Amino acid sequence: MSITIRNAGVMVWLTMLAAIFVLLVIGLALAAWFVRAPVPKVEGTIIVSGLGAPVTIRRDARGVPHIDARSETDAYFAEGFAAAQDRLWQMDTLRRQAEGRVSEIAGEAGLDSDVYMRTLGFDEAAAAFARSMDPRSRAALEAYAAGVNAAAASHPLPIEFKLVGYGWRPWTPKDTFAIVELEAQQLDDQWYYQTIKADLVDKFGLKTADALVDMQLPALEHHIPGYARTARAAGLNAARVEPVVPLHIALNFPNPTGHERGSGSNNWVVSGSRTSTGRPVLSNDTHLSRTLPSIWWIVDLHGGPLHAAGLTLPGLPGVVIGHNERIAWGITSAEEAVQDLYVERFRSATSDEYVANGRWIKAKRRVENIAVKGQPDVVLDILITRHGPIIRRTGTQGIALAWTVLNGSGSYRAVLDIDTARNYQAFRKALSYSLCPVLNFGYADVDGNIGYQDSGAVPLRARGDGSLPVEGQDDLYAWRGTVPYDELPHALNPPAGHLETANQELVPPSFRPILSTYFEPPFRVNRIATLLSQARSASPEQIGAIQADVFDYPRLQLARATGRMLANDPDPALRALASRLASWDGMMTADSRIPTFVVAQDEQLTRDMFEPALGEDLYARYDANYWPIVPLLRALSGDDRARAAGVTRASVQAAVVRAARESLSALGPRGLDGAKPWGRQNEALYRHPLSAKWFLSFLSPPPVVQPGSGFAIYAAKPKHG
Repeated sequence: MSITIRNAGVMVWLTMLAAIFVLLVIGLALAAWFVRAPVPKVEGTIIVSGLGAPVTIRRDARGVPHIDARSETDAYFAEGFAAAQDRLWQMDTLRRQAEGRVSEIAGEAGLDSDVYMRTLGFDEAAAAFARSMDPRSRAALEAYAAGVNAAAASHPLPIEFKLVGYGWRPWTPKDTFAIVELEAQQLDDQWYYQTIKADLVDKFGLKTADALVDMQLPALEHHIPGYARTARAAGLNAARVEPVVPLHIALNFPNPTGHERGSGSNNWVVSGSRTSTGRPVLSNDTHLSRTLPSIWWIVDLHGGPLHAAGLTLPGLPGVVIGHNERIAWGITSAEEAVQDLYVERFRSATSDEYVANGRWIKAKRRVENIAVKGQPDVVLDILITRHGPIIRRTGTQGIALAWTVLNGSGSYRAVLDIDTARNYQAFRKALSYSLCPVLNFGYADVDGNIGYQDSGAVPLRARGDGSLPVEGQDDLYAWRGTVPYDELPHALNPPAGHLETANQELVPPSFRPILSTYFEPPFRVNRIATLLSQARSASPEQIGAIQADVFDYPRLQLARATGRMLANDPDPALRALASRLASWDGMMTADSRIPTFVVAQDEQLTRDMFEPALGEDLYARYDANYWPIVPLLRALSGDDRARAAGVTRASVQAAVVRAARESLSALGPRGLDGAKPWGRQNEALYRHPLSAKWFLSFLSPPPVVQPGSGFAIYAAKPKHG
């Protein structure tokens, strides 16, 4: 017999290590279960109630659902089911944003947004839309909602619900309308532009203010075919528009809209006469804020007479951008003025009575109770005048927001009818039901037609153009309904053989009724039109490749001007810079350092030119919402309308040289070679909403090197593209 004696300390350590290993394995298993349990079932059979017949959802190699049903309503049910499998938490956060209920789960961080959305009253408007639905919309939205709720009940909720610590509220048709309104808010909510222009008017007068906010360059504009020389819409009053009387009111307050300049898109259609296939090609690239997951969701939807494929937003049934078996369509923001700010005069600083055509009338009052996680509720007392909700009040003066999205009844027929349209006439008929957002629709079909339709409710103003706040105490600036649908710009088979939109000016300034005084600068649309005009027997791939074009017109003009002005400078470093700028082709490629320098120079130039004249606060607001380089380029061409703000050809030329010196000096001894490659300077950021917490940062991927710019067709910015 024998006995082995071991060191007790070693045994303790071995026991502890074994225990730690077991705990680690258990922890990893629990973590794996925590993450994997919510992953939906995508193979086999799931039994649910609410279907008229069995439905197949086949996922391809990319995870895209291909839905095959016997009827439209079953197809919408299955679409809701598949969307909820993929995007349930995103759908919940989207409706919470629209309804002003983010604070319930995010605490104080969501309060500012909630206050603004509750003030607008989107939740109330969405409920009104849902009550007024036509039978087809009701059937589709109820089937979709039933599918969403069936999916939510079929497996554990996504991990985000567990991390934040709350549950699921059943989906309803009202939630779909709320997301439609949210998209309108992100694209059309531009009333803050009016406040900036009003402050510019106060500082410099109307002529200079108009010049500073004018983002158009006539030589580069491309209007909708058939409207380039049209002075009026048939049947509507083409009389001279009476100018708005500027109001000297306090409008310097924070921007709650979240709207970003340049949040638009590109689309174009090319006739078969210009393609290698002899068939039309439609190309579309929608530019929105980068989100994780993506704002878009892809689906192939087949049920009864419905067979459409393309993109939609999670929460919206049907296909928003895509094609069916006969037609294809794409969208961009139309940038039309669908809001007005009315100055209301109240009886006293605490009264809810205001003047309307010589009488005191009582504003409607709505009390909102906002639940805030971890804090007491916030009570919001909102006044609504005949024009809309009061978004700002100072003493006896209130600012009311009138907006088409807050008026009238709702319909979802536009999306549903486009998905089953067979030709251009049915396509146009479908869009007549569209209320918001205001959008440009490009069109192509299997019969060889290409076309365009402007869509959405645009105010028909008695006076004014939607660019400045107006007096609300009488009907001088009242809305007289909306622009008749047939008077909105539209086109079929233009002689040029191509048609493009990129948020540009749709019609000449002489067109009546005025659709808007603000459109995006024409840099992207001019480049698209230039490339398409050169297309002869182009393949679909060549036409689609235009989406990746990274040419930046205004930065090229700045670089060329700088090159000319510094070509004979006594400083050899500046002469060397001038030579490199003069030879640059304007391409914002990822590996080039010149774009990094020129963008820095642009920022320095606009600051040097405008901040002293406007003041720090007004300049910051102006620069965040407009493109200051546009009036500067016009000034270099001899436009002196902004002379009162110090913007002349001579002052801009001097500032260009000064900004080049300052920007080059900031790069250090290596000069231009010390700049970051543009792709790293312009890295794309994809942020999961929860990754703001350091311990959840793994939910977001690293930044992605990218070319392009806000002025290029490939409109890539760090948080937008």
